[in-house]
Amino acid sequence: MRRRYVNNDIIRFPTTNDGASHGLLDDVRRRLDVVDPSDVQSLRVAVSELARGHLLRALLVALVADERELTLIAGRSYLHGNGFHKLELLRHAGFKVRLHVWQLGTPAEENIHDHRWAFASHVLVGELRSEVFVDDTHGEVACAEHCYVSRTADTAPSQCRVGRARLRCTERNVRRAGTTYSMTPDLLHRIEHTGHRFVSTLMVSAPPLGGQSRLLIEEGRKVDPDVAALPLTLTEARTCLIENLQHMNRGDNTWVS
Repeated sequence: MRRRYVNNDIIRFPTTNDGASHGLLDDVRRRLDVVDPSDVQSLRVAVSELARGHLLRALLVALVADERELTLIAGRSYLHGNGFHKLELLRHAGFKVRLHVWQLGTPAEENIHDHRWAFASHVLVGELRSEVFVDDTHGEVACAEHCYVSRTADTAPSQCRVGRARLRCTERNVRRAGTTYSMTPDLLHRIEHTGHRFVSTLMVSAPPLGGQSRLLIEEGRKVDPDVAALPLTLTEARTCLIENLQHMNRGDNTWVS
């Protein structure tokens, strides 16, 4: 064991890869094998049990030390255009397990969007502020609508404008550490991060339904619908994991029963 210092905090981790991460990843795969991808509640149970138990922390510590596995993770992870780091820890049978990290001092403002898949998420550290919207011709939110087309094996992700839309905000939520929530594929929403706190979530997404989703830009916000993905380096991926562990160790997570 040795010590790694980041921001004057200490994380201890093994310096050699003893295969621990592989066994822990297999444990996560076994948990996904019993999840019903058509049942959002099943996703909620899976991500909640994974986030609350000892498995997640053990996995993150093992990945910090496993350069080979972490290099693979970095290759499929990136800095999202919405301002957060998206680390894909595992993909299995169409499911994805991801760690999302909003770093301190880095504001992030999302466009309104839906997804091609259902998902459940657990707030690990900090708090997540979000809004939910529905289509309403008399709604107070006027938007330019874009169609987002996901990446394929041969093409990069893309977006194109398809018209205008009006929306109505139906929910404003503040979800604090320890909270689990879920969303269906067609639910329009956005997350905002002021940058005043470090925030991280663990997400499990179901297999995708189709290849397109909606992306709506509210008038006056002028958030560039940039869908380009900036791949993470090995160092960036490791730093995200270490910072997340630091905050978890400092008690920035309050487990909610």
